[in-house]
Amino acid sequence: MTPSGGRPAATPAGQPHKISRYRIVERLGKGAMGVVYRAEDEAMGRDVAVKVLTADFESEPEARLRFYREARSAGRLLHRNIITIYDLGEEAGRLFIVMELLEGEPLAELLKRGEPAALEDKVDLMLQVLDGLSAAHAHGIYHRDIKPGNLFVLADGSLKILDFGVARVSTSTMTASGYIIGTPDYMSPEQSRGKEVDARSDIFSASAVFYYLLAGSRPFVAPDLPSLLWKVQLEDPPPIEAGAAPPALERIVLRGLAKDPASRYQSCGEMHAELSRFLRYYEADTRRLAVRVLEMFRAVQGLAGQRRAGIAGSGEEPAATRVQAIVNECPLLAEPDPDPTALAQLKRPRLAGVLGRLEELRRELGGDADRQPPDGTAKPSWWKGGLLGRARSARGQTTTEWLMIAGILTAIAVFLLMVVPDALRTYHQGIAWGVRTIAP
Repeated sequence: MTPSGGRPAATPAGQPHKISRYRIVERLGKGAMGVVYRAEDEAMGRDVAVKVLTADFESEPEARLRFYREARSAGRLLHRNIITIYDLGEEAGRLFIVMELLEGEPLAELLKRGEPAALEDKVDLMLQVLDGLSAAHAHGIYHRDIKPGNLFVLADGSLKILDFGVARVSTSTMTASGYIIGTPDYMSPEQSRGKEVDARSDIFSASAVFYYLLAGSRPFVAPDLPSLLWKVQLEDPPPIEAGAAPPALERIVLRGLAKDPASRYQSCGEMHAELSRFLRYYEADTRRLAVRVLEMFRAVQGLAGQRRAGIAGSGEEPAATRVQAIVNECPLLAEPDPDPTALAQLKRPRLAGVLGRLEELRRELGGDADRQPPDGTAKPSWWKGGLLGRARSARGQTTTEWLMIAGILTAIAVFLLMVVPDALRTYHQGIAWGVRTIAP
C-alpha cells in the first residue's frame, strides 16, 4: 500500500508497488514527460497502462496544469483510432493518467526496422491517423505532437494515437504565444516559431509522418536544432523516389507539408477524401493488373502445353516446370476459375513480379513458335514479327500495338493518295508531249 502523505512505496529498482487503486506489474517504457507501467485495475479487474508524470515536471505549475486540464479534455474522446483514457489523478503530488493497455508496437519501431509493407497498408495507416485527428479536432483539441513514437500499431493493423496529454484545447488560454512544445522533426513551421496552432499544424505533422512512411526517411534532417528548424520553416523536403510512391500520392503528402497553412489541406477530412480517392484508383488499377496476370497465365499455360519438352534448343528447364513454379508462388492461379479480386489481395509488387516472369516465359515460348511456322514450310524473313506474324498471334496484341499498325497503314494510304495521282498525271503529260513531238 502507498503510505499516506508520502511517495508511493517502491521496489529497490525504483518501481512503485501501487498507484491509487492500480497495482503496478511492470514498467513498459519512458517518454519525455512520463514513465508508463503495466498495471492491474483492482476495482475493474482489467489490465491498464498507467503513465506517471516525471519528477522533472513536478515543480513546474504550468506543466502540471497543462498535463491535468488538457489530458482530462482528451479523455472525452472516444474513437477507435485514439487511445482511451480511463482515469486521471494525483498520487503523493505526482500526476498520472490511466489508459487502455495496447498490444503491438509504436510506428517508430516499425520504421526503424525498415520492414517492407504494401502501399495499400501504408495508405490505410495514413487514413487511420487522419480519422483520429479529425475526431479530436471536432472537439477543439489539437494534438501538437504527432510523430511515429505517438502512433501505436496493433497486431491487427489498426492504429491508435497516443499522448494527448500535451494537446491544446482551442478554447484554452493556457498556451501563450512564444512557448514551443512538440518534436522539432515533425512540428509545423508556425509551431516551431511558437505561434498559435490549429488543425492545420497537426496536418503538417501527420504529413511528415506520411512522408517517412513512403520515403523511409524524415522529410527534414539536420545535424543540429537550429539547422533543423531552418529546414522546417524554409526548405522543401527532398522528392520521394519514383518507386516508393506514385506521383499522385506524393502530391497529396507534399501539399500537407506546405509551409503556409493556407496552402495545406484545411481539414483532416479534406486530406482523408483525397487519400481515399487515390486508394480507390490504386486498388482498381491493382485489380486490372490481376486480370492481366490471369490472362497471361492462361496464354502461357496453352503455349507450355504445346511444348511439353521445354524451350527447344535453349537448354533451360521445361516450360511446364517453370509454370508450376509460378503456381507454387501464387496458388490462386491453380484454381479452376481464379477470382481477380482475390488475386488483387496479393498486392501490387507481388503481382508485378508474377506478371514479369509470365511475360518473360511467354516471349521465350512465342519466340520458338516464330522460328518454326505452323505448317512446317519455310517462310520469308518478314514472317517472324512482321504484320502477318502479328496477325497470326492477334490474341496477344495490346491496344497500343494495334494502334501503331493502324497508324502505319493509314500513313501509307495517305502517301499513295497524294503521290500516285501526281505521278500518273506527269506520266500522261510526258506521253502527250512525245506524241506531239514526233507527229508529222
